[in-house]
Amino acid sequence: MTTIYSHSIRHKLFIALGFDELEYAITDNNFNKLSSGKYATTDFEMFESVLTNTKELNEIYNGTTVIFCGSNALCHPSTFINTAERKKLYSASYRLKSSETICKGSISDDITISYSADSKILDLVKQKFPNLVYQHDLEVFVKYILKEIKPSGTSISLSNMGEYTLMVVSDAQKLLLMNQFYTKDLQDVFYFTMLAIEQLDLDIEKLTLNWIQNDDFGKWEDVNLLFKDYIRTVQNVQVPQTYHSALTMAIACE
Repeated sequence: MTTIYSHSIRHKLFIALGFDELEYAITDNNFNKLSSGKYATTDFEMFESVLTNTKELNEIYNGTTVIFCGSNALCHPSTFINTAERKKLYSASYRLKSSETICKGSISDDITISYSADSKILDLVKQKFPNLVYQHDLEVFVKYILKEIKPSGTSISLSNMGEYTLMVVSDAQKLLLMNQFYTKDLQDVFYFTMLAIEQLDLDIEKLTLNWIQNDDFGKWEDVNLLFKDYIRTVQNVQVPQTYHSALTMAIACE
């Protein structure tokens, strides 16, 4: 289902591509939402059909941003700029399928993110949207934290995206850790959080945990109860649930 609006070429299009769905949002120049929609895309044929037959996705826009959500991603020094080098680095942690390609994003001047994307889907969106910018949702999440939350001390920021949870550990504006973990419940989130605290030797008396609420995964009361005896400051960060959190964060970062 979509909302009705009057199109202008000055509008901007944001698309989040998950494992089996496509969600989009259209904004004006001030990034106010004008229209949105969501479609199941369990295979390439369904994805191609949605892109071909959805009127809102066939207009001309001032800019188009596509966010790849949930694919494997690896952060590394920006000195690895050669595609072959990045593929070798990525393959040390993840298996790159024959149907996938390696994409590159930027976290900061010093940190690059390499992530996988379906080759056919990437080729199709490149062909369809000539003014395309594409990103990984971990890349979007980091930028959102630094711009909107602006952590002043040592902090862990967590955001669940359904089947996985994004984690960013920072000391003020310095990034210490960025990763994503497959999590089926809050106990999994707790495990990976405490593991990061141990590995980075973080002082829990000076640590702030930012829980960025998404949908119904991990209600704030349960999150607070789980962490309050282990981390000095635990706080709830509300993200407007107008549409997919990756879209919300990407639009906020513009």
